[in-house]
Amino acid sequence: MKDSEENKYLAILYNNFQGKRVDDWIEIAKICKILSDFYGSHQKLAEKVGRTREDIRSTIKLLDLPKEVQIMVKRCILNKDVAWRIASVPHAENQIKVAKAVEGMNGHDARELVYYFTRDQAISLEDYKNKINKSKGSVESLSLLVIPLDKDKFSKFSQIAKKKNKTPQKLIIELI
Repeated sequence: MKDSEENKYLAILYNNFQGKRVDDWIEIAKICKILSDFYGSHQKLAEKVGRTREDIRSTIKLLDLPKEVQIMVKRCILNKDVAWRIASVPHAENQIKVAKAVEGMNGHDARELVYYFTRDQAISLEDYKNKINKSKGSVESLSLLVIPLDKDKFSKFSQIAKKKNKTPQKLIIELI
């Protein structure tokens, strides 16, 4: 590899890894693979571009995905993190199935679906996706109030609450 070619690749990696958004993680993964092979390790490349060895390894792992899933990554249908997790799903046909199932989901929900599928390939992806969506409707808002009380005040609240057949916390809530 010529120095100019090496410098060009390093500049591309550096600019993409430092930026907020990478337009083509698959191309970045290919460059990582070329340079890792050239340097002989992920660690040497990581040091050159100011990333961790794990960043380099996980980026290269995208190349293990089936072409159909790589295209989804290229088109920004799947983000890098979710795609990297999909790479841990056994068998290419399952990876494609999971990638299609998480399409349109937010990153957290997509990661959750991939996590459960890697543990049990017998689950119905559609059923689990529906379960995730249903659980969102049942989320309640909770406000938290912290009231510092010394031991004596808490003891008095506890005695009053006991007389009223309540917990000290419920008594404080009623007073507020």
